[in-house]
Amino acid sequence: MPIASVCLPPPAHYEAPRFPVPAWSCDSHCHVTPHDYENTVPDAGYSPAPATPAALRQLRASIGFGRSVVIQASVYGLDNRAVEQALRGEPDVLRGVVVADRRVSDAQIDQWHALGVRGMRFIMSGQLGGTVGIEDLVQLASRLSERGWHAEVALRSEQWTELMPVLRSLGCPLVIDHLGGLPPEMAGEAEQAIFSLLSAGRAWIKLIGYRLSPDLMEPRLIHRAQRLYAAAPERMVWGTDWPHVGLIEASDAGRLLNAFAGWFEHDAGVLNQLLSLNPEVLFDFPRRANVTLG
Repeated sequence: MPIASVCLPPPAHYEAPRFPVPAWSCDSHCHVTPHDYENTVPDAGYSPAPATPAALRQLRASIGFGRSVVIQASVYGLDNRAVEQALRGEPDVLRGVVVADRRVSDAQIDQWHALGVRGMRFIMSGQLGGTVGIEDLVQLASRLSERGWHAEVALRSEQWTELMPVLRSLGCPLVIDHLGGLPPEMAGEAEQAIFSLLSAGRAWIKLIGYRLSPDLMEPRLIHRAQRLYAAAPERMVWGTDWPHVGLIEASDAGRLLNAFAGWFEHDAGVLNQLLSLNPEVLFDFPRRANVTLG
C-alpha cells in the first residue's frame, strides 16, 4: 500500500460496531502523536498528524472498547515520550510497547514496566525509518524475558526465512506485526516460517490486514487469518492501527473492526477470545475479561 509523506488526522466519527462488542475489548495496536511532540528521526518515512491520548479515548468510546495498547511509532525512534505520556494519563486501561536498543539500562526498562510497558518493538523492515536491528533484539531478549515482556517484530516478507534461525533461538515471546507483512498472494516459505514459529509455542500474531489489501474482505487474507487462529487461538490479537499513519486515503477504525468481525462470521466466542481474553494475557492487564459467555 502506498505511503503518504504527510499523515491525515484521525476522523471525527467512526462507524458503529455491528455486533455485540465483548466486555473489556482491547485495541492491541494503536499509536499516539501529541500536538506538542515533533521529534521524529532523520529517516522518518512520514510526518505524523496530531493523534492525542484524548482522541484515542474518543475512539475507544466510539467502538465500545475498554482498553488500548499504545505502540511506539517508528518515526520517533528511541524517543518514547509519546507512549510514556499516554500511559501516565490512563494507567488502568493502557499498556505500552516501546522501542529501544541494546544500550538501554535496566533502570529504564524497570521504569517503563512500572508505567505499563510490556514489550519492545523491533522494526527491521526499514520501510518507515526508526529501525532497530536483529542484533539489538538478540542482546535484549533475555532482559525482556526476565520481566515477562515480548518482542514485537516487523519484517519484510523475504526476511522471515533469512532470520528464522535467530528468531527461533530467542528466549522471549514474539509478537508478529500485521499478519507478518505478507501480501495475500504470498505464501510459500515466508508463510511456513510464521506457522513454524507459531507451532513452537512462542509467537503471537496481530491479525491486522488492511495494509496488505484495499479489500477488507480479501478471501486469501481471511483464509490465512482463520488458519492462524485455528493453529493457536489463544495467541491471536487484533488492533485498529489507529491513527493509520502514512495512508493516502482516510481509514475508519470502526469499519475495520466490523470487517474483522466478519472474518470470523461474527462468532461471539471467537471475538471474545481475540478482542478480550488474549490481549488481557499478552499485555498483563488485570483479569476482568469474561472467560465464558453467559
